[in-house]
Amino acid sequence: MKTQMSVMLSNHHVHLTEEDMKTLYGENYTFSKVKQLGPTNYVTDVTAAVIGPKGEITGLRVLGPNRRATQVELLQADLYRLGLQDVPVRESADPETAAGVTVRGSAGEVTKRCAIVAQRHVHIGNEITEEYGLTDAASVRLKTAGPRSVIFENTLVRVGKGAKCVVHLDTEEGNAAGLKNGDLVEILHETDAQP
Repeated sequence: MKTQMSVMLSNHHVHLTEEDMKTLYGENYTFSKVKQLGPTNYVTDVTAAVIGPKGEITGLRVLGPNRRATQVELLQADLYRLGLQDVPVRESADPETAAGVTVRGSAGEVTKRCAIVAQRHVHIGNEITEEYGLTDAASVRLKTAGPRSVIFENTLVRVGKGAKCVVHLDTEEGNAAGLKNGDLVEILHETDAQP
């Protein structure tokens, strides 16, 4: 049985706490929603710069709503540009293991351990997980189609009530496989043949 899900590609971006948002953009700064991303997240009209030991990247989009912890999600190529090493591939930033960077806005900056490379993952509603035998925090393999077909290993499963079934990949992963937003990928089950 084939289980196919649509792809949503994600470029590098920043999530901020309310406190850090005020530090970077001022106490009374208000932002606008540019685009809704699923049921909760959205793109704002705010951008930030991220500064590392050897360089800086400007124009990273800030996503809303505010988070409990500031998180900078980078692409692998960004690490070389910023001069960062040993940046973890994780679902979310852990101050103990995340890389230290400076985030600069129009009114100020903060320096903290908050930079990661986001782990690819699939969101699945718990209404269908039993049918496919998937559990939260499980790892699955994804197979793409087309002339640049690849199999992505170690894809984290995130189960949630009413969650939209979607695969989140970063733009580097999508480009390597020739994918665009809305393309379908197949979840390979344990009974599927190994490559």
